[in-house]
Amino acid sequence: MYAYSFNSLLVTNSRLTGNTAMRRGGALYLAQNNFPVTLAASTVLAHNTAHTGGGGAIYVDVAANTLSLNATAVTANRGNGAGGGLYIDAGNSVLVGSAVTFTGNVVAGAGGAVAVFESELSFVGPGGVTIRNNSAVAGGSSSSSTGGSHSRPRPPGASASASASASASAAAGGGGSGIGGGMLVDTSVVTFGPGAVAFAANTADSAGSALYIVSSATAALVFANSTAPVSFVNNRCKSQGKRLFDAPFPRSNIPLTFT
Repeated sequence: MYAYSFNSLLVTNSRLTGNTAMRRGGALYLAQNNFPVTLAASTVLAHNTAHTGGGGAIYVDVAANTLSLNATAVTANRGNGAGGGLYIDAGNSVLVGSAVTFTGNVVAGAGGAVAVFESELSFVGPGGVTIRNNSAVAGGSSSSSTGGSHSRPRPPGASASASASASASAAAGGGGSGIGGGMLVDTSVVTFGPGAVAFAANTADSAGSALYIVSSATAALVFANSTAPVSFVNNRCKSQGKRLFDAPFPRSNIPLTFT
């Protein structure tokens, strides 16, 4: 689905499965149009593939929309570059509500489930979010296509910034592949709360089994609720063992569980 020039878009109780995009957004590409998009009510995005541009299930273009996910499953999608499940490009706002799962997504590059660049990502639902069994692999491909380095794709006509993809690539030891098994946070603000968020059994070949955080003046993790747990269970980095993050994790009074 290519979403462009709508006042709003609501997708409910639907299945977007088995789709392929040669470039970006295997199931859904949200173009530069600044309109609200909501996926809700048992919507499933599964077994979709983006061959060369990231966002195996969903690609949110530069300054495109406000995307809201509620009761949505993003499962077993494949991307190359960044974002096995969801790719959020610059200037967007994404709200993740209750009963949302990112499970079994794979990227050849960075951000097995989610990659967020220069945007705001907020986990706002009281019912909790699960990011489980996603993978960021180094080199090769997550599907039948070629590719795999963390080279941030730029939409047509968008200005190429000296973005943090270069920083991430350097921090990962060149190439930037296999980083952020659960999520890549690149020059963005991610807010956790009020609900629980669980990172479980995610893997990365190179760095950041649960999260890879690119250090910058504008990158931040914010904990909005001191009683809602953020848990990290059985995440693994192949080259660095049980290392969860590739950047210093901020101090917080929120309950953090590491097992």
